[in-house]
Amino acid sequence: MIKVPLFFFLLFLLPFSLCGQMNLVPNPSFENYSSCPNGLNSGNPDVLINATGWSAYRETPDYYNSCANQSTAVSTPNNFCGYQIPASGNAYVGFQAYFTTDFREILGCQLTSTLIIGQKYFVTFKVVNAGAPGTFGTGFNCCTNKIGARFSTGSHTYSNPTLINNNANVFADSIIKDTINWHTISGSFIADSNYQYIAIGNFFNDANVDTLKFNSGACRAYYLVDHVCVSTDSLYAANWVFVEETPVNPNIIHVFPNPTYGIVNILFQSGDIIPTISLYNSIGALVPIKAIVTQNNIELDINELSAGVYYLYVMRNEEIFSQKIILIK
Repeated sequence: MIKVPLFFFLLFLLPFSLCGQMNLVPNPSFENYSSCPNGLNSGNPDVLINATGWSAYRETPDYYNSCANQSTAVSTPNNFCGYQIPASGNAYVGFQAYFTTDFREILGCQLTSTLIIGQKYFVTFKVVNAGAPGTFGTGFNCCTNKIGARFSTGSHTYSNPTLINNNANVFADSIIKDTINWHTISGSFIADSNYQYIAIGNFFNDANVDTLKFNSGACRAYYLVDHVCVSTDSLYAANWVFVEETPVNPNIIHVFPNPTYGIVNILFQSGDIIPTISLYNSIGALVPIKAIVTQNNIELDINELSAGVYYLYVMRNEEIFSQKIILIK
């Protein structure tokens, strides 16, 4: 049996031990917004229709959220693209990955911290093709490869777009044609610059892209993206679920009270290893936490945080579980 006395120094050890499991992408599932989208992104190209932290890095990607009225065509799951349930939560972004004469739509955001030169980073995000034969008259009749992520030291806008120069840090070399199931694109790279920004899209020109058409007409490939993660931890990146909760069996780990007025207890089995924990706010940023371990309980003091929704991650025996925590003031 593990006997653990009061460890006030755990306040310093926890943030250090968890830094490798941090998602560096703010608002990674596009759940946060300043106001609901009210149409496709054509009139305000430099803002990704209010998806907090994200913007158009080339042309005009579109923002979809269930808060939108069905008549706007940008709600979920029914919208301009047809019917697609988000990978998690209520939102996703759509972009044209291929159209005539190197036309590409690309979205991007600033990371929560600058990448470290020489450090290995793991990248994952989910995509699904929005076109199929005769689908809803949208004209999306094509699928493509080379969808990926590229990092940069500077941001881009509609008027100062990112380049289509056959270069991406992580990309899918296979054609992604599934129009129902979300497909995970993943990879890793070693940072050779102090990158501060990530962009998602197709960065290759027509001559270097393979396509497959569902029907006749000019190839027009449109994809939806969700669940963007950049981490120094491969296990975390592979298992990351920002909005979906994956609660652990309460007989193994019990989190209470929830909602809370400032104290959260994480009760684990006597004799079990002490689980590793981390707390994120609603935009995916790691939150400093105060914790005390006694016997088989971790007590989190979050009194100093603002009221709202937080996401608690618990790692036990290489398994990661998450639970939404509601803080009431």
